[in-house]
Amino acid sequence: MQKKLRTIDEILYDNTFFTEEQAKQVEDNAQKEAVKILHGGKRDGAGRKAKGNSPLNITIKVSADEQDFLKYARANGLNLKQLMQGC
Repeated sequence: MQKKLRTIDEILYDNTFFTEEQAKQVEDNAQKEAVKILHGGKRDGAGRKAKGNSPLNITIKVSADEQDFLKYARANGLNLKQLMQGC
């Protein structure tokens, strides 16, 4: 014979387990915990970067010559859009 499964609501509001006040307190605490879980942001092992004070580091994968050219172009105010119009 298989036992009938009971829902959480049935257990919470069954006066043999909890008083009505205790059931309300359990439900309120569960709601507070659910809000904590649904909130985004950094979590251990999630692989997310911390929000806030430190900006993200952007890496550019280019050769040494290309990196030198980018540094030169930035230092001398080279307009790359204008240079590429001839292509």
